[in-house]
Amino acid sequence: KDDIYIVTNPVKIVGVTYAELSGQFYPDRLPSAYVSSGQSVQVGMEISTSERFEINNRLSGYVPEIQQNNFVTHAYGLTPNTQYYVRAFVEVGPNRLYGENQTFTTQQLELPCSVGDATNVTYDTASIEVTFGVQPSSTAVDISYGLACSTNKDLLTNTSGMMDYNDLESGAIKLYPVSNTGQNMVIQLGPLEAKTTYYYCAYVVAVSYYDETPAQIACQLGPLKSFTTESKDGLLCIDTINAKFVLAEVSGTTNLANLHSGLTYKLVYEKVDDEWSFRMDETMSVEDNNLSAVVRGLYPGEKYQCWIAAMKDGRTVLESEKRVFSADNPGDYIILDDATDITSTSATIN
Repeated sequence: KDDIYIVTNPVKIVGVTYAELSGQFYPDRLPSAYVSSGQSVQVGMEISTSERFEINNRLSGYVPEIQQNNFVTHAYGLTPNTQYYVRAFVEVGPNRLYGENQTFTTQQLELPCSVGDATNVTYDTASIEVTFGVQPSSTAVDISYGLACSTNKDLLTNTSGMMDYNDLESGAIKLYPVSNTGQNMVIQLGPLEAKTTYYYCAYVVAVSYYDETPAQIACQLGPLKSFTTESKDGLLCIDTINAKFVLAEVSGTTNLANLHSGLTYKLVYEKVDDEWSFRMDETMSVEDNNLSAVVRGLYPGEKYQCWIAAMKDGRTVLESEKRVFSADNPGDYIILDDATDITSTSATIN
């Protein structure tokens, strides 16, 4: 109609946490009283979960641009499976003139996957399969799903349907997302802490990319499961240290061959109680499960600490307990007897 100056379009593009809002503005149709006032004119959209748009239950924003009377903007950070009302407005000075109300409902947050029991559990790794029961919705581009894991059981028994963003930032909850192909996938967890119980479940969360630091994120969690990592005791240890004046012979034992392939071992050592100490290492020889190395260039009488590091592809897989030893002091082996045959100008010392 020729007398309509602001139009709210029906909302057609809706996700789980976002919606595309649009409308038209015809400035030449504004009432003459507003046009002649000389006040600034701005166009925007209001959104609310109430048809009455109460002042404490609505959000609004101005549209970035208008092209040939048409404008488009987006609403992010919406709640899944919720009905919203939206209306366009033209703001003339302190006054807002509204178009008609439109309504839409965000998509429901559905959990498309489940998780199996943990397998191949070691002291620092575990494998868990993620299985899809239904094909994820291709239109729900603002969701992420996969496996959620935490050492805090309470964080994954949330019944409110919201996940604390700070728990994700701090690492208290770790998410392992999977692709949306719908194919089953085995997730490798690690590195984990030894002798620790981990809780895990399938998850789906609504991702709002335009919220830089949201307080909470809408989520749905599957049934909770758990596993406990094994102890690392006895897997890698120093057996003996035979320290000399300037070298030390060190032997150890490894039982990691069944857990990791392609490992190399280094004997790492450094001075104790020396703020300028440099950390050094020696590659250890391996024979069956036995390790050995000779550390050279020690300072006589100095105290050192050492440990064995199992390495793979430049990454430390496991470290043994630290052992402290002292290089022999030559002074401990040189004994002075009392002087004998003492005269006014000489003495004999053995």
